[in-house]
Amino acid sequence: QYAHQRLVIHRDIKCGNVLVTQDGVPKLLDFGIAKLLNPDLDPEQQAITMERVMTPESASPEQLSGEPITVAADVYALGVVLYRLLAGRTPYGDLPASEAALIEAVCERVPELPSAVARRQHDTGVGPIPADVDLIVMKALRKEPDRRYGSAAQLADDVRRYLEGRPILAAPDTLGYRARKFVTRNRWAVAGAAAVVVTLCAGVAATSWQARVASQQRARAEREFNAVRTLANAVLGELHDAVTKLPGSVAAREVLLRRATDYLDTLSADAAADVDLRRELARGYRRLAQVQGFQGLANLGDTDAARRSLERAASLLQPIAEGGGATARDRIELADIWVQLGKFDRRGHSPTEQYDRARALLDALPAANRSTADALRVEQGLWYGIANDHARAKNYAAARDAYVNEVRAADAVFHLSPDDMDASRNLSIGYKQLGAVLELLGRPDEAIDRYQRAMALDRARTEREPARATWRLDLSFAIGSMGGALMAKDDLAGALEQYRQAVDLRRAVVAEDPNDDFAQTSLARGYARLAVIAGRMKDAPAAIDWDAKRLEVLRGRAAAHLDRDRAWADYAAAAAEAIGRSVDLLEKGRMTRGARRAAASRVRAMVEQFQALDARRPPSHAAGGAAPEREQIRRLQARLARLPPG
Repeated sequence: QYAHQRLVIHRDIKCGNVLVTQDGVPKLLDFGIAKLLNPDLDPEQQAITMERVMTPESASPEQLSGEPITVAADVYALGVVLYRLLAGRTPYGDLPASEAALIEAVCERVPELPSAVARRQHDTGVGPIPADVDLIVMKALRKEPDRRYGSAAQLADDVRRYLEGRPILAAPDTLGYRARKFVTRNRWAVAGAAAVVVTLCAGVAATSWQARVASQQRARAEREFNAVRTLANAVLGELHDAVTKLPGSVAAREVLLRRATDYLDTLSADAAADVDLRRELARGYRRLAQVQGFQGLANLGDTDAARRSLERAASLLQPIAEGGGATARDRIELADIWVQLGKFDRRGHSPTEQYDRARALLDALPAANRSTADALRVEQGLWYGIANDHARAKNYAAARDAYVNEVRAADAVFHLSPDDMDASRNLSIGYKQLGAVLELLGRPDEAIDRYQRAMALDRARTEREPARATWRLDLSFAIGSMGGALMAKDDLAGALEQYRQAVDLRRAVVAEDPNDDFAQTSLARGYARLAVIAGRMKDAPAAIDWDAKRLEVLRGRAAAHLDRDRAWADYAAAAAEAIGRSVDLLEKGRMTRGARRAAASRVRAMVEQFQALDARRPPSHAAGGAAPEREQIRRLQARLARLPPG
C-alpha cells in the first residue's frame, strides 16, 4: 500500500519476493520491474509505456494480455500469494509450457476454491479453510480488474474483518450472511465494553451520550434478533414446504429444519419469557420430528431422534397450552404432539396415556373450535392411533369402529377444503386402513370398495403433482392394498399384476431419494408380497428372487445404520422369514435342475450376507440383537447344506 500511495506498481509480487523477519514482519523485495505511474496520464496512455515483464505464475490476466496495468495487478498477485499459502499450489496448478495455453488458463479458467484444493492436499499445514477466506481470495483473483479489491489496503481490511468476526466485503450482503456473523459475535460483551470505555473517557458528563449509544445498541440487537427469527421461520415454513415437493429432498429438509430450529433455540436462550418464540420453536421441533422418523411420510428412519424432538416440542408448548393465556391453537397443537408421541409408544395394546391427554385437550375445546379443520385433523390422527392399537391386539371389530371414526373426521376436513392435498391424503389413508381391517374381518368386497375410493384420491394428487414422491407412494399403497384383497379372493394373477405396479412406483421413489427410509421399507414390503404370491402360484424361482430383492433393500438400510437397532431388527426378521420360505421351496418345490441350482446359490448368498453384516455390528449392539433370528438362520443353513446337489 505504501508503494501504491506513491504511484509505484511492483508488478512482480510473489512468494520469492516476500521476506519475513524473525519478528514476523513481512518485507517486499525486488522492485526491479516496478513501474512509476504518471497521475496525469489515463490508464490507456500508461499502458503504452509498460512492457510485458513479469513472473508467469503470479501475473494478472491484464499483464498477460497486454491490457492497461494498474494497482489491480498487484492486488491480483497478492491473491496468488494468499492462495499458495492456503492451498500449497498456484491457483491454476502446474502452469502450461506454451504462452497461448498460459494466457488461456489465467484469462479464461476460474480457479478452484483454495478450501477444495487444501482438502485434497493434506500436507498444506493449515486446517479447514472457512468460506469467508475463500471469498476473499477469489475476489482478489477476479479476471476483471474493476471487480477486485480497489487497493491492497482494501484487501488487508477485509482480511482484518474476517479475523475480527465481522462481515467481509467479499461476501454478498444478505440477511442470512449477516445473521450468521451476528450470532457468532458476543454482542453484549462488546456493548458492555464500549460502555466501560466511554465511561472511563468521558466521565459523568457523557452519561446522556452513553444512554443514547446503549439505546442504539439495543435497537440494533433487536433488529438483528428479529431478522434471525424471521429467517428461521421462513426456513421452517415456506422454504421447507417448497423443498418438500422436490424429489430426493429428505436429507436436505432435515438440514434446513435442524439449522432453523438451532437458530430459534439460540434465540430462546435470550428470550425465555417470549411465549410466541416458544410456540415457534415447538412447531419447528414438530416438523423436524416428521422428517426424522414419522411413519407414513418420507423420513430418515431415526425414530429415537423423532421421539426426542416431539418430547422437546411438548416441553415447550405444554406450559403455554395449560396456562391461563392459552389459545385454541395452542391446545390443538399440543394435542397433535401427544397423538404423535402415542404412535411411538408401543408399551401396550390399549390407547396410551398420550392419547388420553390428547382426548382431554380436544374435549375441552369450545364447540366452534372442535369443528375446525385443524381440530378435526388431530381427531383423525387420534382415531388412527387408537384403531392401530386395537388392530395390533387383534381386536378387529373395535379397530373397524375406530377406523370408521377416523374416516368420518377426515371426510369432514376434506369437505371443508376439497383442494387441500393433505386433506385428500388423510381421507385416502383412512379408506385404506378401514379396507385392511375389513379384509381381516372376511369382507374383501367391502375392502375393495374402500381401496377404489382411496385409489381415486391418490391418483388425482399424483396427476396434479407427478414429481411429489409422497403422492406416488400413496398411490402404490392403494394399488398394493387392492392386490391384497384380490389375493384374499384367490385371484393370484390379478394380485401379482397389482403388486408389480405398486413395486414399480416404490422403486422409482427409492432411486430418486436413497435417504428416504419410509420408501425403502415400503419397497421391501412390496417385494415380500410378490414373493408370497409367487410361492402360492408354485413359481419357486420367482419367489426366491423376490425375497432376495427384499433382503437386498433391508440389508443396505441396516448397513447404512449399524447402530440403529430398529433397522437391524427389521433386516434380521425379514432374513429369517425369507430364507425359511426359500429353503421350504427348495425342499418341496418343483423346478428344473438348473433352476434349483441357481436358486440354492441365491439362498446361500442370503445366508452369507446376513452373517457378514452381523459380524460388522458394533459390540455394544451385536450381543442382544436378533439372537432368535441368528439361531434360526443357522438351522436353515444346515438344512440348506443337506439338500442334494443340483
